[in-house]
Amino acid sequence: FGERIESVNFAVDPAVWQGRSPPEPGPLRRGPAPVSLNVYSVGTSPNIKLMNDVLWHLGTGAFHCGVEVYRAEWSYSDISTESGRAPVGTGVFACEPKRCDGHGYFESLSMGDTQLHEAEVKGLLKMLMSQWPVRDYDTFRNNCCHFCNELCLRLGVGDIPAWVMNLAGAGAAAESAGDTACCRSLARPTAYS
Repeated sequence: FGERIESVNFAVDPAVWQGRSPPEPGPLRRGPAPVSLNVYSVGTSPNIKLMNDVLWHLGTGAFHCGVEVYRAEWSYSDISTESGRAPVGTGVFACEPKRCDGHGYFESLSMGDTQLHEAEVKGLLKMLMSQWPVRDYDTFRNNCCHFCNELCLRLGVGDIPAWVMNLAGAGAAAESAGDTACCRSLARPTAYS
């Protein structure tokens, strides 16, 4: 990204890149552009990766994800919240594709092509940054998978696969029923998903 779009300077905004290196600036591109869903095992524990290798065959798993479009990967989390402080700002962040800190890369899924131009995608992301504040993050009901699904829909490439979100949905249902003992043990390693 670069300084060509004055209203959203993704290249230098620390809230967007959270200390990570942005991609090299280049000319703005015109659509169509490929969109990928990059899926990660939550956290870096080999046990979670092994669990996801098994659960994936059952149509679920504990996953983090990000949407890759125009040389960057976009996701949502609560990691900008410092311990003991009220969450402020956006939960939307960018990273180098397939290299999200704190998670183990699992696989990439082609979502198709967006017809949006790069400038339109940047405008969309600016809007989403205001609509996805860090304070609204919820491990089961409003997490990275929910954000990625909305971003994919707005990019015109459809819903993300259900298996990416199934475990969060099951956790939300259990939480609503008042039985979160099983979910609390999974939520600990997913604090950054």
